[in-house]
Amino acid sequence: MSTEPHPELSVIVIVASDTIHRRAEPALLPDTLDALLHQSDPPALEIIVPHHSLTPGIDALRVRFPSVRFIEIKELRSALSSNAGHEHHHELRTHGILNARGRIVALTEDHARPDPDWCRRIVDAHRGPHPAIGGAIENESNVPLMWSVYFSDFGKYQTPFRAGPASAISDANVSYKRAALEAVRAAWINGFREPEVNAALLSSGSSLYLTPDIVIRQRRSPLTLGDALRERFIWGRSYGVQRVRVISPARRAFYAAMAPALPALLVLRMTARVIRKRRNVRDFVRALPYTVLLAAGWAFGETAGYLYGTLPEEE
Repeated sequence: MSTEPHPELSVIVIVASDTIHRRAEPALLPDTLDALLHQSDPPALEIIVPHHSLTPGIDALRVRFPSVRFIEIKELRSALSSNAGHEHHHELRTHGILNARGRIVALTEDHARPDPDWCRRIVDAHRGPHPAIGGAIENESNVPLMWSVYFSDFGKYQTPFRAGPASAISDANVSYKRAALEAVRAAWINGFREPEVNAALLSSGSSLYLTPDIVIRQRRSPLTLGDALRERFIWGRSYGVQRVRVISPARRAFYAAMAPALPALLVLRMTARVIRKRRNVRDFVRALPYTVLLAAGWAFGETAGYLYGTLPEEE
């Protein structure tokens, strides 16, 4: 790994799996760091793990991974709250970007296993004009609940798909030219929310690009059904609150009234996507009972967001 002051690529890894158990050790992170440290033909590279002060086990990871930059962020209000949530992830990404030195900045999460050529393919892709490039996300577990979590979160990024312009790319597998991020700094300086950043890029005349050649593989085990349901509720509420901040009161009331239909809509969208891709159909059917439950968990959370208009740590 590069020790140069200006590496070609900065990879920012956040501990996204702490949504439920904030004070649990980041059990998924070591495998992700190992995958990044054993890339084939890597570019000049730095790996940054911004973390909040409640994250346990970091000292041991510093010893195990001395070349990784672990950056403790103490002033995260949302991270220090006793309420579970994931708003601090946005703040951590911002701090990671502010500490990054690379010409290209890549974002991923602790549940992701980058393919061996992930870093090299990111740099190769950025030889083109696109300022923001997203990649494919595959599932690594064969457990039905894990398939359900995967289809709920990342099914739209499952291969096959054609490389080309996109309306959405995931912050679990995305990279940006630093110059492009600096051009929309106002969109992420108070918290990196991928839809808002990408919308700012599109509004500025830039484009988003999605390619199946840059691949990560999700592994969420071990994860219980209760934890998965709670996680969906938290993420759904966060989404609802974010929408409340940009829509009219009338539209807010409409969305809240229509929320009971949301689980069916979500499952229908996932079903149509799986049929269209003609891949992992049997796994989708096996996971369907869990998928319905997770869709309901999201819908309850989104409805709470519309009704309350705030997150627990803001109350």
